[in-house]
Amino acid sequence: MKKEESRHFKLFASRSHAGENRKDLLLFDYIKKSGKAFDEELIREELYGPENKNAFYRLKHRLLEELNKSLWLQHFNQDEQTFCLYLFSLAKLHFEEERFEVSLHFLKRAEREAVSSENFEILDLIYGQFIRLSYAHPSVNPEKYIQLRKQNREKLEALNSIDDLVAAITYRIKVSSNHNLKDHRVLDLLQKTVDDYANNDKLIKSPKVRIKIFDAVSKLLLQRYQLEGLATYLQETYAAFQQDGIFTKQTHNVKLQMLVYLVNTHYLLERYQDSLRWTSKLKEAMDEYGRLHHDAYLFFYFNGLIENYSVLDDKKALDLLIQLRDDPALKKSSFNRTFIFINAAAVYYNRGELKKALRSLIELFLFDEYQNADQGLKLRVEIFELIIRFQMAENEVLSQRLGQVRKDYGNLLETEPHWRDLAFWELLESLNNWQYQPKKRPQITEMLQAFLENAQALPPEVKPIFDYDIFVQNQLEKLSPNGFA
Repeated sequence: MKKEESRHFKLFASRSHAGENRKDLLLFDYIKKSGKAFDEELIREELYGPENKNAFYRLKHRLLEELNKSLWLQHFNQDEQTFCLYLFSLAKLHFEEERFEVSLHFLKRAEREAVSSENFEILDLIYGQFIRLSYAHPSVNPEKYIQLRKQNREKLEALNSIDDLVAAITYRIKVSSNHNLKDHRVLDLLQKTVDDYANNDKLIKSPKVRIKIFDAVSKLLLQRYQLEGLATYLQETYAAFQQDGIFTKQTHNVKLQMLVYLVNTHYLLERYQDSLRWTSKLKEAMDEYGRLHHDAYLFFYFNGLIENYSVLDDKKALDLLIQLRDDPALKKSSFNRTFIFINAAAVYYNRGELKKALRSLIELFLFDEYQNADQGLKLRVEIFELIIRFQMAENEVLSQRLGQVRKDYGNLLETEPHWRDLAFWELLESLNNWQYQPKKRPQITEMLQAFLENAQALPPEVKPIFDYDIFVQNQLEKLSPNGFA
């Protein structure tokens, strides 16, 4: 809890009676101070002795209830949706107590708030309560609210349909290690849903529906790797949202998300200066509304800078990565720290500073968060380590690490999404053994050429973290008559 929330709870808890030895406040203070070192047995015995466990558990339950009440009172008007629910709750409470005039007053207020913020889920509840109130209040015409509820449910159905499909495709993107879905049934259904509702003139005027359609279309184009179409769509939608006043404080997160898409799409299209321009716009937007959502998008901002400068100015990219290693805002996330060390290793490698690249990876391997990372990510990071060791001619260590990687990731390497990682692993093993078997040189050359030929048949979105093709091409050049044997 934040300091002001704790202070508010203390005042709230003392509303009926105060005292220095209140057990609920003693337990609250102990939990706050102990943090991860919280010892339930210790505090239970201190408050109730070794026997009375039930009294302690009742105390815990009561403390939790009071904490939630305090948080609700402090934050009930923090955002539009919570405030709508607060007004609706008051209307329902007065209805149950048969104070129908007061109930009608709060229902109307709740309706205005919900309509203004397009909270269609809450509007459905509000219109249902209007219809119930019509039995007791003669001024409430149920036919009006039946019609309003029907219209509202059309919008709600549109949002739910798109939400369901976007959720399904987002999940599949997350669990697909190469971000490449072979089953296009979900994509086709999403496309049809978007087309159906995009052609509905009544619905398309709704800012909330437009935002949902933007989210759906962006994911659809990204999943199908239609980057040119995605870049055009994002730029046109961003301009239209600005012109139509869709971007507000309430939808600021959408604006930031769209800018991140623009940064990443232009980077993937190798339009690095355009990507940096959108990165600058992202930073400007992060400073709006009192830096609303600033910290949540800080990683994406630096990611945009580092990826582009890694191509345009690797020294600047490296300076940024070194600066970010100790940034407290970014260290909160294990993913951010993993990203920093992987990219530092990549920049060092591209600069020919192999020892520093290897040191970055070894330091990464020591983190607990790396041990719990996605297996596909770990496999490709460790293959990058094998590349570095090969370039450093650490043949004995490389032989050991090749065997360890095969042992640790053998099952994963046999799966379809990682067949190219397996082919590359086999190449590295052959290259490492070649120095002991010079007669194998023609076979190695043939393997290298076959690897590159197979790569040309891959869809463009199936890429490893590090470019295998460049490494393979360099080895072919070394094996050519003009190279070294």
